[in-house]
Amino acid sequence: MVCFEIRHYGAEDYPLVKQWWEGHGWTAVEEKFLPRPGIVCLVDGVPAGAVWLYMSNSNGVAMMEWLVVRPDLPARQALEVIRHLLAGVEIECREADYGVIFTTARQAGLARILEKAGFVETDREMIHLIKAIGIS
Repeated sequence: MVCFEIRHYGAEDYPLVKQWWEGHGWTAVEEKFLPRPGIVCLVDGVPAGAVWLYMSNSNGVAMMEWLVVRPDLPARQALEVIRHLLAGVEIECREADYGVIFTTARQAGLARILEKAGFVETDREMIHLIKAIGIS
């Protein structure tokens, strides 16, 4: 039987999640831009996925971002990892008294998983932009 568990992300996890992003062909998010909290899912004690929450300081809305799973996971196991990460995010938000989780998804398959988990589509065909203003 496979054992899934969740824990908080730690800086020691960064080299691994960087490899996962790159393994999917994505640009790795710089560590300094990852918010706290981050959630990691373990499969039989081995890290297998991670996600982060940007938590608003004014209105109880959290933005879930940078979801990634280990690229070599079988599809069914990757789906279970995502489900556990989503449960971890929900626990984190409830404990902090945050009532809304906002996220984006580029992949249609991920959007379907999120919808099955209770997320509701609000926009389509969005272009996300970012501007670094030189403050570290």
